[in-house]
Amino acid sequence: MSQSPVPPGLDRAGGRHRRPRRRVQFLAALTALVVLAGVGAWLLIADRPDDGTSAAAPGEGRTGTDALRDCGRAGRTKVPLTILTSPDKQAALTALAEDFATGSRDERGRCIEVSIVSRPSGVALTQLSADWDPSNGAAPAIWAPSSSTWLTLLQERLATAGRPTILPVGTPARSVASSPTVIALPRPMAQALGWPAKHPGLADLLAIGTDPRGWGAVGHAEWGRVRIGRTDPTVSDQGLDATIAATYAATRQTRELTPAAIGSRSDLTFLGNLDRATFRYEADLAPFAALWSAAGARAPAVMSALLTDEHWVAEYNSAASGAPAIPLVAAYPPTGSVFADHPAAILDAPWTSDAGRDAAQAFTDYLVSADASDAWQAQHFRTPDHRLFPGDASLGLDPKQPTVVLPRPSPEATQALLKAWQQLAVQANVLFVVDTSGSMATPIAGSRTRVTKIQAATSAAAAAMGLFSERARVGLWSFAGGRRGEIDHRELVAPGPVGELVAGVPRRQAITAALKELRPRGDTGLYNTVLAARRAMAIQADREHVTIVIVVTDGRNDAEGGATLTDVLGELRSQPQDARVRFFTVAFGPDADQRTLAQIADASGGSALVAPRTEDLPAVFAAALTARR
Repeated sequence: MSQSPVPPGLDRAGGRHRRPRRRVQFLAALTALVVLAGVGAWLLIADRPDDGTSAAAPGEGRTGTDALRDCGRAGRTKVPLTILTSPDKQAALTALAEDFATGSRDERGRCIEVSIVSRPSGVALTQLSADWDPSNGAAPAIWAPSSSTWLTLLQERLATAGRPTILPVGTPARSVASSPTVIALPRPMAQALGWPAKHPGLADLLAIGTDPRGWGAVGHAEWGRVRIGRTDPTVSDQGLDATIAATYAATRQTRELTPAAIGSRSDLTFLGNLDRATFRYEADLAPFAALWSAAGARAPAVMSALLTDEHWVAEYNSAASGAPAIPLVAAYPPTGSVFADHPAAILDAPWTSDAGRDAAQAFTDYLVSADASDAWQAQHFRTPDHRLFPGDASLGLDPKQPTVVLPRPSPEATQALLKAWQQLAVQANVLFVVDTSGSMATPIAGSRTRVTKIQAATSAAAAAMGLFSERARVGLWSFAGGRRGEIDHRELVAPGPVGELVAGVPRRQAITAALKELRPRGDTGLYNTVLAARRAMAIQADREHVTIVIVVTDGRNDAEGGATLTDVLGELRSQPQDARVRFFTVAFGPDADQRTLAQIADASGGSALVAPRTEDLPAVFAAALTARR
């Protein structure tokens, strides 16, 4: 990468480079600890002196450590800079913020407090499409999703709502890195499909998927049927690009997709076969990494393939915990790959000050400079012009691939392919159950805005309503109670199609309105409510919908009488398969009874999720809503 111009008054320590592997283990551990959290660093951006003279030259008695110490002094002007990024870049941006801070020095200037906040781009899209809610955390000055498609979706959503754009007009966001879509395969499976002589594509996998013999068709009956993992394209960065690439494969074209080119009978047959071969959707890639890693030598039988990006394959193969029992191969489909172009968009939003925009510009300049290349290389990203860094080929990547690069579709075509995906994907039959006991009225620990737990929970639930297709069925209960002889829950909106009218408005809007009216009081009648929800939703269960209950609570059962935990677990475990209701419990805050909630989720075949902070809730809700079966 070429050295970008340095903003006036800013000096970086002589263009020094760091060894690319120096932080890999530290960053891996850091990423695990700070998922969805902010990571702060101090940067020093110098203003020109008031007398018109130049700022002190680098090396004249000042060091990066001196500058950082100055930033901590009382009375220093501090400009907050929050970068909202897709999760895949969090480790790289954290390292870059650190490098930028320690390499910046100036005699007089402004200190900038940088926070890196990770959030799936589908969640960030929903949050940025409205007035910024303080419960989302600090308002960002830069949005760095995985691809520019998310920027066009934001632009379109704002225009549809009649809201002014918050993206810079006439100045495209700068690409800071890139990574192509691939099919991640355990090496033995890739070899069974002809790798490395050829790179298998989706058509190769689906040929086995539609064969009654499964992997026995290529001599490996022990691997069972084809089981493909995917992430939800309405939430996940890799999920959206994988869906775009799959749609190109279905249409068998490499020119830019148009809405008219999507939706033919043959296309839908291809995508339908892909959907049937998909055994699991998740909101992000972490559960799939855990699944393959825990399986060890049995990895091929657990999951055949994952639709992801090249960067993720290298990360998996170079995990700090050690090389996997069976390494993965990045297969570049012959039908083509879409490159994630990783833009850094400086937001022109009501909350962004002139000082914030100046700081954001300085940081984005650094992200594309030669000084930043080591951090991108350490995290296995390509350069913005698609060049693979030396050494990454040993991690299952191919610097000569992809041979076919697919163009990004227009916003209209993107909406059309997402609609086609929603028509094919298994739809959810969901009941939200929100704790309204008295403790939910308390502010969230560490919140500077005094946002209460109930405000954060209801805001995240309202945002989650945008994830449902029109075929989904959704309802809303609240629960508190906990007194003998009383029903502990209230049905606020009965489950039904999200587009169906309820009291004159679509159910989606009715639920959003009801969430805003929730008021905390009383105790926590958890067990009685879980059993009541299971019985109510069992009646709704059918083969077309995954039937789930999402329970959000910050406490533990303290009901006087009624159901016990033994009663609850016994009934959940004995559910008939054709009327199974899965519970996704969300433990919110440090006082939640995580052990009991995990037992309830496990007994029902669901998952126990934890949201330690308010900013975690949107991604946690998305994880529950994109569960497959």
